[in-house]
Amino acid sequence: MKNRQRALRRTRFTAGALAAAAVLATAAFTAAPAQSETTDACPLPYPVDQVTPDLAVTGTTTTTGNQPEQLTGTTLGVLKDGIAPGLDMILVDLHSPTIDTKTHGIWSGMSGSPVYLDGKLLGAVAYSLGFAPSTIAGVTPAGEMQRMLSTGARPATPTPATVDIPQRIARRLVANGATTTQVDQGMRQLQLPFAVSGLSSSRLDQLAPLYQLGKMRVTGSTGGSGTATAQTTIEPGQNLAASMSYGTIAAAGFGTATMTCGNEVVGFGHPMNLTGPSTMTMHTADTVVVQDDSVLSGFTVANLGPAVGTIDQDRTAGIHGQLGAAPTGTPVDSVATSGGPIGVDGGETREGHSVVTVPDVFSQVAFTNMIAIQDRAMSQLSGGSGWAGWTIKGSHDGKPFSLTRKDLYADKSDMSSAMSLTMAEQLSTLEENGAEDVTFDSVSTDSRILRPYQKWTVTGVDIRRNFTFRALHEGFPTGLHAGRPVVLRVHLTSKQLGKKNVMVRTTVPKGALNRGGTLQVFGGDDGAPIDDEFFIDGFDILDFFFEDEGPSVDELLASYRSAPHHNDVVATLTFPNARGFASVPRTKRTPVPQVVVGGSFTVPVRGVR
Repeated sequence: MKNRQRALRRTRFTAGALAAAAVLATAAFTAAPAQSETTDACPLPYPVDQVTPDLAVTGTTTTTGNQPEQLTGTTLGVLKDGIAPGLDMILVDLHSPTIDTKTHGIWSGMSGSPVYLDGKLLGAVAYSLGFAPSTIAGVTPAGEMQRMLSTGARPATPTPATVDIPQRIARRLVANGATTTQVDQGMRQLQLPFAVSGLSSSRLDQLAPLYQLGKMRVTGSTGGSGTATAQTTIEPGQNLAASMSYGTIAAAGFGTATMTCGNEVVGFGHPMNLTGPSTMTMHTADTVVVQDDSVLSGFTVANLGPAVGTIDQDRTAGIHGQLGAAPTGTPVDSVATSGGPIGVDGGETREGHSVVTVPDVFSQVAFTNMIAIQDRAMSQLSGGSGWAGWTIKGSHDGKPFSLTRKDLYADKSDMSSAMSLTMAEQLSTLEENGAEDVTFDSVSTDSRILRPYQKWTVTGVDIRRNFTFRALHEGFPTGLHAGRPVVLRVHLTSKQLGKKNVMVRTTVPKGALNRGGTLQVFGGDDGAPIDDEFFIDGFDILDFFFEDEGPSVDELLASYRSAPHHNDVVATLTFPNARGFASVPRTKRTPVPQVVVGGSFTVPVRGVR
């Protein structure tokens, strides 16, 4: 038998979901002078049509702290339409002490590093040659990046994954040290380091797919929450980070600022998520180390700095932000307590607070926040038993709602994930309901992991007839008196706890006379079993409540509030109505104190006099 409730719960939030890396904590940084003709005014862009081979260029990027390091190099040529139709790519050969002696090429995290020619801004480092380390960089022209300033924005245009290189330029690249393999691979968008704070490396690996990072590079965990105050501006060549959330769970990508024009900052030279308009938060960042990678390009490991403004555009030629106030976000608060044999001696309570400014990742961050705090309180990755509760507040089509749910949980191997999945799936299903616009206002969670793994399993059912209990046999039909009560004695067994009986009472509908149906007895932790017996004339009983276009938000909320708890023993009687469709099941439940119940028992039934 299949377990649909468990399957639905794990559809989106499974063990194999979150991601990231580039380590980002708080620090006061000294602004480095920009290599442009003015500080507050925008640098003059160098005309792309005047770029010829062998022109000397300079630039800046950050390799330690937030102090830019000097770059030197020469132009190699221009790839016509190399980034997008009508958007050329300038190729340069760059050098610096770090490039020449450590990384042996440009690295992930350099995206946005400004390149200058004759005192004018040529553009931003944004593309690399092939996958392996190379000193050849593709530069996004400054003029195109400046279109994002003030009123110059335009709709986002997808960027190509790979740009083929004409033979004339290919020969020149090989002459400058590139391998023929790299040339054949073409110019590729420089991967953007992305980091998520608050998680162990094993959790990062496990949860990576949740964030769907695309061309961003997972390089490790991140340090820092991005909430302290220190540096309040960003200069060209300094680190520039863009977060989707900050606090306990800081989910951020980072590169380099290309230009600062008054209170406007432009960087990266390529998109982060290519959303066009954006609600990400702009941060400084403090480089800890530039890590060498002999197979792929190196990458930056950094601490996330304070929020210094809002990223309001995420486009083909880069990202654009406004220095000042950070965007308004949605709070996520989690508390977790360990005790008994779980966690350190004496138990421990931990709290976490995150602010999500990109609604598309709210469910992911809420899930991550809850699981991270539980992991920290437990200080171990193991099974266990306990309870978790949460309150979700928001609105659907402008109508406010509040959902509060508390339940028991048990898992043999990963208690923290087991406690978090239901909440995450409820958020995801509400968000993706397809019928109404849902906005979340806050999520708060509270968890207690206090006991070793314990679980009851349904192993048998007796029915009372003439004051005597008689055993039912799974799969064998039995008659039930229409309109009469039914008393069931449910047998539970547990490797940890032994044996136990639980009484459940329900009533057979009067309309069940001479009709066949199904009796299901199951534990709330596993949910109702689904097999061919539960499809009547092609009708799925579980879809009865949600006909037509699927459930409304009110229907979803009602189903979450009324759903069996994991420690319930549930008995459900279902009969077809006069049209042959399944009628609303009659369900009764009996809770078992402190321990979850799984397993199921199913028999076909028929209504008799």
